[in-house]
Amino acid sequence: ALGCVLSDQEKLSDIFQKVGEELGILFQIQDDLLEIEGDAALIGKSKDSDLKNEKKTYVRLSGIEKAKAEIDQRSKAIEKAIQENLRSPDALLEVIALIKNRSH
Repeated sequence: ALGCVLSDQEKLSDIFQKVGEELGILFQIQDDLLEIEGDAALIGKSKDSDLKNEKKTYVRLSGIEKAKAEIDQRSKAIEKAIQENLRSPDALLEVIALIKNRSH
C-alpha cells in the first residue's frame, strides 16, 4: 500500500493492502509446510519442531493437503489482483512465485 501512496496511485492502496496481507498469510502457510516437509539444513531448524512444541500452525490445524490447496488458491488470487491493477506486473509476479515455491 505504501508503494501506491508514494507513486501517486492512492486509489490502489486498499487493493495492495489486501495483497500484502494475503502475501503474509501465504508466506506463513508455506513456512508451516516447510517445517514438516522441508530440508532441515535449508530451513535452519529441526523438522517438526513446531509439532514438538505444540504450536498451532495452519498445517497442524488443517492438514498438509488443505494447506497446499490454500497456498494455490491464495497465490492465484494475489496474482490476479496484481495483473488486473499493474501495467508491468512481471517483477512482482516473480516475487510471488519465489515465495510460493521457496524451499527455505
